[in-house]
Parts: sequence; C-alpha cells; structure tokens
Amino acid sequence: MEIPKSTRNQNPSNSNNDQELDPNALTEQTENANATMEVYNRIRQETKPYKVSMLGREIIVYPGVFSPKYFTDTEYFADRIPKIVGQSKFLEMGSGTGAVSVFCSLNGAETTSTDINPKAVENTKENARLNNVQIDVRSGNLFEGIGEDEKFDFIFWNHPWNPVPAPENDVLLLAGFDEDHKATKKFIQESKKHLKPNGSILLGTGGFAKVDELEQFAQEQGYETSLLHKDQVPIEPGNPVVIDYMVYEYKLK
Repeated sequence: MEIPKSTRNQNPSNSNNDQELDPNALTEQTENANATMEVYNRIRQETKPYKVSMLGREIIVYPGVFSPKYFTDTEYFADRIPKIVGQSKFLEMGSGTGAVSVFCSLNGAETTSTDINPKAVENTKENARLNNVQIDVRSGNLFEGIGEDEKFDFIFWNHPWNPVPAPENDVLLLAGFDEDHKATKKFIQESKKHLKPNGSILLGTGGFAKVDELEQFAQEQGYETSLLHKDQVPIEPGNPVVIDYMVYEYKLK
C-alpha cells in the first residue's frame, strides 16, 4: 500500500449539539456498519496464522485479531504514529497485531501496549519477537492492565470508528464498533491520569466516526485539540472505495 502525502488542518469546526438527528446520516451509519461487518466476517474465516507485508517488514496475524490484510488503517497509522512519537514513552491502546507498537519501537520509543482480546495480546508478543523489539505487552479493557501511577508522553488508540453497538463478549467486533463512542469517551477521560505533563492522546480515527463530537468532548475534558493528519486511503487493499484516515492530537493544557 502506498501511503499518500498528508494534508494538515488545525482545529476543525465543532458539531452543534442542538442539531436534530438527520435520518440520512443514520441510514449512512447503518450502511457503513453493515459494510464493515462483512469485512469482519471475512476475517473470521481465517483459521491459521498468516503474514502480511507492511512498510518493508512482515507482520504475522493470528485468527480472531483485527487484520491489516483486510483493513488498510493499521499500515497507515504504523507509518504516521512513529514519526510523531519519536523516542518518547508510548502506550498503544488496543494493539491488535501490535504492528503500530512494533514500528514505534523500531523508531526508538519506549513502548507499552494493551488489548482486551487475549489473541491480540499473544499476537503482539509474537510480532515483537519476530521483529526483535522490546514491547511491554499487557492485557485488559482500556487501562485495566496499566498501573495507577504509570504515565506516558503519548497514548495512541486506533479506536472503534463505528458508533453502533456490538456484543460485549465479541472482542473482535469491539475493535470496530463502539455504541455512541462510549468506550472512546471513557478512554479520553481516563487518559488524563496516565499522561505526563504536556502529554497527548493520539486518536487514530476515520470517516465513519463522529469526529467533531469526540473533539468537542475532549475539549470539555480539558484538552487542546488539533488535526495532525488527514488522508484519503482505499478502505481495503485493492478496493476503489476511499475513506478519510485521521490522526488527532488531544493535548493536556
């Protein structure tokens, strides 16, 4: 996959909380969720570990883990995030295969990762081993595996973009579906106590998410917000349909 050059904007406009629900928007939201579900069903058909090529390296993908074979966002963020993080202390939330953590570690970051999916935890450990990098891999929902006093320069999450419900016990679908962005908002709230002074959330997001609503919520929580990257990328390899991929920075004031 070729990574396009980024476009940069600062502080895009916020949504109006008093705006009435748009039936067309709700229909589009359902269509997006259904299309995404079809891809997840293809991911479920994988029964053995397999490798994908990413930015000049091989990444192994375990069955039952969010897969860069079917979605292009992992590679996009694996290219973008290490350049922002540099050699800082870095936490990846919802690591999946661990690809973003691997590339951040290769770039010199002190990396910790965590995931609610036990298969993803093991997948991240294996990709760290295969790529000869040190990643402190944890397990748990959001910050459950992170110590109360642990703090980071950057906390990144390629959060679930679809603001529609998913079964709470289906950890694969939780990678893509988050009813009304409840988990994402909880992540934004809880990150504050795990950020160093001047630390930042890096939110990886896409065209299906309610990005203006999340940005406004972050501002209400005391963050300064800015859009660092926005690019149109094919939603899956070989698919002519493109989607906006974005990296937002929410920085503690």
